[in-house]
Amino acid sequence: MAGNTVNLQTYIEVDDRLLTTASLTDEEILDSVRKTEDQEQGDEEDETDEPEPPPSIKEALEAAKLLEKYFLYNQDASVLLDINKITKKYNKITGAAKDVSQK
Repeated sequence: MAGNTVNLQTYIEVDDRLLTTASLTDEEILDSVRKTEDQEQGDEEDETDEPEPPPSIKEALEAAKLLEKYFLYNQDASVLLDINKITKKYNKITGAAKDVSQK
């Protein structure tokens, strides 16, 4: 039995001296922080790109066809509310556009 205990103890302690983590030097820590800051600045630069261009006529027509399909398959009272919301937004947008063009 004593022989098994020594073997078990050896088995348990076999990787006690195995290096599982490494200490970073001050320079390595600074390099890591600098890289992270550079990446964050790069991400911010990506966000400040030019605004997305307005949809083309083709894209607008495709969206209208999709809406038409939606309304054909969802003919209940909630669709009327959806149509009303869309109409109000459209009138608001086109009304604002007319106001600008009249100036």
